[in-house]
Amino acid sequence: MIPKRWIEAYLRFLLRNRLAVSVVVALMTVFFAGELRYIKVVPQFLDFYPGPSHVRLFGHEYTWRKGHPYINIYNTFRRMFGSANILTVILETKHGDVYNPTTLQKLDTITKRIVETKGVVPYQVLSIAHPKMKSTTPTASSSRSIPRRASGVSTSRRTTRPSSCTRDSGRRSSTSATSTTA
Repeated sequence: MIPKRWIEAYLRFLLRNRLAVSVVVALMTVFFAGELRYIKVVPQFLDFYPGPSHVRLFGHEYTWRKGHPYINIYNTFRRMFGSANILTVILETKHGDVYNPTTLQKLDTITKRIVETKGVVPYQVLSIAHPKMKSTTPTASSSRSIPRRASGVSTSRRTTRPSSCTRDSGRRSSTSATSTTA
């Protein structure tokens, strides 16, 4: 606690020199108001994570904090994949394409398990086995959406909003299910 006599001395100083104090406060206000144009608010949540900290002195860089190992893994995934919150599963067939009942059943099982995983946002899961996959066709005056299901996939599902994502790689055919975690 600050002693009472220090507070009284400070208040006496402010009252005796109120004009000078007011001018100094006004000058500081004008200066900082002018500096507001250089402020940029960029919310980077990674800046709040306990990552490594580096200091550069006289041309040498020193690390004074290594950072948490989980954050280092997170940053490695971000550099490799562009985001650490996206999971891409690719199912490839050795012969033929993915549009056969066996492969589609496997893809349906994978999609169900991904959707039911804790932390996955179900409406952001993209898969050709998803029950609400639609084919949208533009017409002259509007667009037409038709519900589509890949043949060979059961229709009893309780998930939401899909899209398709397929890729051909030479002789092999593959499809992917993409999920974003919260």
